[in-house]
Amino acid sequence: MPRDSLVAKALDRVDYSDAFVGALPTGITTAEQLARAIFDRPVPMWVRALFAIRTAAARLVGLETGPARHRATRSEAYIPIGRIYATRDDEVLFGLDDKHLDFRAAVLIRDGRAMLATTVKIHGALGRFYFALVKPFHGAIVRRMLARARPASN
Repeated sequence: MPRDSLVAKALDRVDYSDAFVGALPTGITTAEQLARAIFDRPVPMWVRALFAIRTAAARLVGLETGPARHRATRSEAYIPIGRIYATRDDEVLFGLDDKHLDFRAAVLIRDGRAMLATTVKIHGALGRFYFALVKPFHGAIVRRMLARARPASN
């Protein structure tokens, strides 16, 4: 986790953090372009299946799961979950606060590489349970997202 990043300082307490690095796609020069290259692509079937399992498990323990609850605003449509908190040329910080956990994630460009970083603040037993379900798959999904990043074609 880069110490000078917005995501590293975004939460008042961090119970979990990670950062994954991949190749910066050719032609990408800003973090917003990189975020679009990562998120403006169809989600693979195996990721959709994992999200469906996560959603079903979340409903079982009483968490809100409606898509409108977590969707970005129209002007921030390239971020699939939460809202954008800050942007710089080298970083887009986004996230969501919920009853079970708060998270902040960032798309960054560092040293000519693409990076996705996440911090999580867990709330109580429900948050620990939920995050225990999500954590084993989080890294694989993030790595795959980075590997699939492509600039939008004009």
